Amino acid sequence: MRHLVHMKLFLIQRIDGQLRYQLELVAKLLVKGGEQSMAPSILMILDKDYMAPWHLMKDCLWGATAFEKAVRKSFLDYMADDPAKNQLFMEAMVFNSQTWTSELITGCKDMFDGIRSVVDVGGGNGTTLRAIAQAFPHLKCTVYDLPHVIADSPNHPEVERIQGDMFKFIPSVDALLLKFVLHDWGDEECIKILKRCKEAVPQEGGKVIIVDTVLDSDSDVGPYSHLKLCSNLEMMLTFEGKERTEKEWKKHILDAGFDGCKIKCISASISNSNMLSMQVQEDEHQAAQAKIWEIVYGFSDTLVLRCAIQLGIADIIHKHGDPISLAELASRIPANCLNVDHLYRIMRYLVHMKLFSPRTIDGQLCYELEPAAKFLVKGSDQSMVPALLAISDVDFMAPWHHIKEGLGGECATTAFEKALGSSIWDYMAGNPAKNQLFNEAMACDSRLLTSALISGCKEMFDGIGSVVDVGGGTGTALRAIAQAFPHLKCTVYDLPHVIADSPNYPEVQRIEGDMFQSIPSADAILMKCILHDWDDQKCIKILKRCKEAVPQEGGEVIIVDIVLDLNSDSFYSHMRMCMDLDMMLNTGGKERTEEEWKKLIFDAGFAGYKIKCISAVQSLTWYFLAVGCVSKIS
Repeated sequence: MRHLVHMKLFLIQRIDGQLRYQLELVAKLLVKGGEQSMAPSILMILDKDYMAPWHLMKDCLWGATAFEKAVRKSFLDYMADDPAKNQLFMEAMVFNSQTWTSELITGCKDMFDGIRSVVDVGGGNGTTLRAIAQAFPHLKCTVYDLPHVIADSPNHPEVERIQGDMFKFIPSVDALLLKFVLHDWGDEECIKILKRCKEAVPQEGGKVIIVDTVLDSDSDVGPYSHLKLCSNLEMMLTFEGKERTEKEWKKHILDAGFDGCKIKCISASISNSNMLSMQVQEDEHQAAQAKIWEIVYGFSDTLVLRCAIQLGIADIIHKHGDPISLAELASRIPANCLNVDHLYRIMRYLVHMKLFSPRTIDGQLCYELEPAAKFLVKGSDQSMVPALLAISDVDFMAPWHHIKEGLGGECATTAFEKALGSSIWDYMAGNPAKNQLFNEAMACDSRLLTSALISGCKEMFDGIGSVVDVGGGTGTALRAIAQAFPHLKCTVYDLPHVIADSPNYPEVQRIEGDMFQSIPSADAILMKCILHDWDDQKCIKILKRCKEAVPQEGGEVIIVDIVLDLNSDSFYSHMRMCMDLDMMLNTGGKERTEEEWKKLIFDAGFAGYKIKCISAVQSLTWYFLAVGCVSKIS
């Protein structure tokens, strides 16, 4: 609930000493069964199988669709073979129809003037056409779709149902309706469908009505710009389809033999009332719906970023030195028969994310790095690549699909165990490749953190002769500390499989063991992002082991970890909230507020603590037996 409040979906109040929650306007769209409920679409989009193609985005640049590579069959065959998933999909399509059908009927009445019959091609379960039939009783209305869709659709008395294949035949009629059908297909298939449509309607007075997205030439225009670009990638990954600009739509319509087209907006931004109060209500609803869509497709940024790293786009542009053309970029990516249009659409999204900027040079579209993209260059001191690859790994993201399972009691397993069948520690021990990926990510975090730790906290190492880094991983951080403070005897202490895979640095001794059983004695104990992996009781046990390992006089226990500030609007506040859930899902741990840290420290037998701020994502916790310190992020 804390995270949902942070997302501004719920309001929080303290009444009679108890926390109470109430809906924000946006959350009303999540109420199941409501006329405006977005729940069916959200559940479909975030379904694990539907998300699977996003993890294979780079593979969509050649060969079969990412969906086929992820689930071993085409989307249409998958729907035909899995009734439960097909029902989930159809329920989502019903919602999508409901969101704009009334606008279609009230705002576009002229479309139905002079016609007596309409066929809804790919009309699904007939929800939209039934509403049209009720609004225009003179119309003969027919849904035309694939056999498995027609078989599962309800029998509305106002609507006839016919099964078939639109690529082979479309029933003759005065008007054809295609709602979000053409974006499922590539350009050639799109033109072929339009030609079939032209054959099915009268030469004089026949109509083909297309309801679909029109991409803005400027991808950052309007509240739905992000959604449109996400949908564009979704079509590419699932069907090899695409969302199109007005220029692209006009080209296809003319190529199919039509004389022209007329475009009319039927989005929620159009109000049918001249009353100011109605307009304000419509604007609020549109803004709320846009916020939900932005949240739902939040994963897209992560997985497009992963694709860019896998393709080495930042590396190629960095090495090139100057802005690089799309054609030159495509030639540098090692692949046979690379789909340049798909690469362009990925780059368009990356530009929208402000990682790359487009420039037109000598009539060619070129790209150059934005400042944020320097963190995507592999091998640089500031590279975040290892951490980003671990965070976006399909297995490491799997627990997020099991958040509700994390609500069990004290004896419940973690979401990680639900998703992957073992604890994260056993999983790492049994999967060397994933363990290496994880350790490289931890080393990346240590590199980004250690310089701030060394430069900002030199006094921590005054008067001590030895330090043990508990859970120190590959020893990256401790090696840097040893080089900065040559007088220190430095030891990494971690689990056997971690020590076995760690490099042998001459400055750092390595010892394997279990921190719950014992911790080697030293003047100071260092723990970087360790305690957030564990619940309160285990944290206290670890801290007591630390207390036993350092001298009673002058011993130090130094903790580098996050300190949550629930009222903070800092740049990192969202990340810290996400990490809190990440710990809950993967290890059963948590991020803590200062009050929570204070309680742990005192419960473990320490006399006090002191807080110091370092400029990094993590916060530094440093405390002694008598006086210690815990730092917050600024």
